[in-house]
Amino acid sequence: MMKNHHQNDNGTDNEIQNNDRQRVVKVEAIASGDEFDGLRVLVVDADVEQASRASELSYRRLFEAAKDGILILDVDTGRINDVNPFLFKLLGFSHSEMVGKTVGELSPFKDIESNQAMLERLQKDGYVRYENLPLETRDGRKIAVEFVSNVYQAGDCNVIQCNVRDITERKHAEEVLRASEVSYRRLFEAAKDGILILEVDTGRISDINPFLLEMLGFSRDELVGKFIWEISPFKDILSNKDKFVQLQQQEYVRYENLPLETRDGRRVAVEFVSNVYPAGDRNVIQCNIRDITARRRAEEQLRASFKEVGNLNTELQNCYHTLSHELKTPLTSAREFVSIVMDGLAGPLNKTQLEYLGIAKESCDQLRLYINDLLDVTRLETGKMSIEFQALPLAVLVERVVEMLAPAAAGKGVSLSCDCQPDLPAVPIDKQRILQVLTNLTTNAIKFTPAGGHICLSLGEAPADPECLQVTVRDTGRGIPKDQLDMIFNRLYQANYNAQSGESRSGLGLGLYICQELVELHGGRIWVESEIEKGSTFSFVLPKQTMTKGAYVLIVDDDYAICETLRLVLEEQHFRVATAERGSEALELMGKKTPDIVVLDLMMAGLDGPGTLKEIRRNWGLVPVLVYTGYPDGDLMRLAMESSPFTFLAKPCPPKQFVETVRRMCHTPETRLVVKNGKGGPAPAAQSARNHFTSEDPAPHPQLNS
Repeated sequence: MMKNHHQNDNGTDNEIQNNDRQRVVKVEAIASGDEFDGLRVLVVDADVEQASRASELSYRRLFEAAKDGILILDVDTGRINDVNPFLFKLLGFSHSEMVGKTVGELSPFKDIESNQAMLERLQKDGYVRYENLPLETRDGRKIAVEFVSNVYQAGDCNVIQCNVRDITERKHAEEVLRASEVSYRRLFEAAKDGILILEVDTGRISDINPFLLEMLGFSRDELVGKFIWEISPFKDILSNKDKFVQLQQQEYVRYENLPLETRDGRRVAVEFVSNVYPAGDRNVIQCNIRDITARRRAEEQLRASFKEVGNLNTELQNCYHTLSHELKTPLTSAREFVSIVMDGLAGPLNKTQLEYLGIAKESCDQLRLYINDLLDVTRLETGKMSIEFQALPLAVLVERVVEMLAPAAAGKGVSLSCDCQPDLPAVPIDKQRILQVLTNLTTNAIKFTPAGGHICLSLGEAPADPECLQVTVRDTGRGIPKDQLDMIFNRLYQANYNAQSGESRSGLGLGLYICQELVELHGGRIWVESEIEKGSTFSFVLPKQTMTKGAYVLIVDDDYAICETLRLVLEEQHFRVATAERGSEALELMGKKTPDIVVLDLMMAGLDGPGTLKEIRRNWGLVPVLVYTGYPDGDLMRLAMESSPFTFLAKPCPPKQFVETVRRMCHTPETRLVVKNGKGGPAPAAQSARNHFTSEDPAPHPQLNS
């Protein structure tokens, strides 16, 4: 089929379409003035025509939706033919206010070259680009833009397309980045630590700060551009390419207490930390080098002081022990002879003589108690306190103490009673040691309860823990000042009442301290509640079963002999034990089953003790860890302290002490680090459990808390 369109009266072109041949025939009239000269016939492929129209439509849609401003200018006149919505909204003008104007006529573009100059450049080069131009909007705001103009063909004529991109946010980000770079540079230049920047691929020094240059005595030119392993000060650090490759792979290297050698031969102790980090489009290595000479000197002085204090502490303990034994023998003899005289075996006595001898005998008994306390403290602090567990009914001991101390209470006009819950199970205890605790608490209650008061010992299941039994000693005495409750279980501490009362203190202040130690050795805890003039309540709990039975202990030590020795010692006490000779192996075992306690050496090949401890804290939280090492004073211990809390025991120590330490850690939810017989320092709250111990290492150390 064919359609023929002839020239209309108005002179427009006629179009003839041949649908069968898919061609479009365009007819144009040719005229000279008013004279008709003929027709021009154009034949156009229909597919090309359709594609052209589709392309124009796509361009128009992109033009309308673009998020950059677009101006279309006439190439000959420079006048605006079109402007897209984004640009006239950005500038605050309407479409009609911009179309038909030249760029130079519009105020937003007043800072750009004149219209004519821009046209000349475009006509010559076909391209114009402006960076960071400030356009002014209708409301006076300044907008930083990127302005790019191109000449291109549109149909049978050329046009100019100007792309206008708002770069305000980008410029702000660049300014922030520049400010950050300036700040970093200032810090780099002013830092009081040495900073070394290396190329990550080659190991060449690309920058070095003034502090390090001054420390080492070199100039910048002598170091920049050199390989780090070529520089003499670093020969003990990255002394060869293999160590540098290790840094590249691990992206982190840390050295403690390394000696750098300066240009004049001085040795400077430093801490050396290297990290790989991105700098722009590349990675660099930053090495931070801290002079720790003064710190090392202070640490050495501190260690010397610690050793001196430890030695004094040991001497004091030895004095306790020796004095106690030396006093006990003559005291026993004195008491026996007093008893003989009182019994009349040395002749008759009058009433006054008997009274005086009775006072002497009571004084001997009191001195014997003090000496026994001193001996107990010595045993506790050296780990030699022996606890022999046997299953016994606790009610029998409570009733026995009440029966034994009832006369003393009655003599002071104080009533003493007990209230034991029936049908309670037998519990694993050391009979003599729990009797000692009950006697001490009850004696104190009698001592501080006035005539007419009442003391009651009660026994039952612990309200907060059905797996434990709870003993309570409640009195109606004077009470303990609130601000002293946290210190009442400290060694040698005695409650301080009204100093103006003139009442003298009695005793050594060791009784409650010993009670706490003995209760904790049983896996329990002890606390006090008190109110002035209303009385005090001392309570302690004991587990119904031995908590260490079946406990799972993981031993991590690269010394096979030590692993086996510790395993045999613990298994003999019914612990379940696993061993690992590497930190990585230990973490793998913990991934399969979490142990109740980890016994960890510090110096190991591969992943060392501090690294293993750090991973344990990161993945298993506060699982109890016993650091068992022969290097308590070095850098490894300082690194381990970053992952505290943990309990510390120095190698070597007697097997019995090792077992008792593990047993305490099983029993006690909180741990306190005490090394080498040191027992001073602040105590935890009276109502919180704590676990402390000392080692038998011949080089004593003071107390550390973690």
